[in-house]
Amino acid sequence: SNVKITHRHLIDLATKHHVLHGKWLLYVKAEDIKTDWPKIRNAVIEGKLGSTAKISDAPDDHGSHVVCIYCPNSLDKDELLRVRRSISNNVGMYKTSVLRYKLDAFTYLTVYAKNQGVLRTRSYECGGKKGEECSTSISSWAV
Repeated sequence: SNVKITHRHLIDLATKHHVLHGKWLLYVKAEDIKTDWPKIRNAVIEGKLGSTAKISDAPDDHGSHVVCIYCPNSLDKDELLRVRRSISNNVGMYKTSVLRYKLDAFTYLTVYAKNQGVLRTRSYECGGKKGEECSTSISSWAV
């Protein structure tokens, strides 16, 4: 068809087909894995984060492991922000860093950040120097 594939178009497709789960992406240096992963694991078990989390088995090209903390409904902004705050407050990570959230629909469609900016993969950015407590969520799509 003549539909231009945009971030918004993929969000609409994900919503239409009920593929609403996604994840906060954390990058943990290889040397910090032994201390940081148990904090994340324990917070998931204690119900302080999303329903599940996973970690890559090998570091990426930058020497970091990718950690995904999953949330079941990307349309539930309150829950997304609760998990984001918990990453800072209960796990003690990324207090002043921007964290990015990506819908799994993008992953299923093999849309990755390495696409050289052709299509933005993240749906939320939260935190950083202007929002240490995650008081704002920046999104290109409104629900």
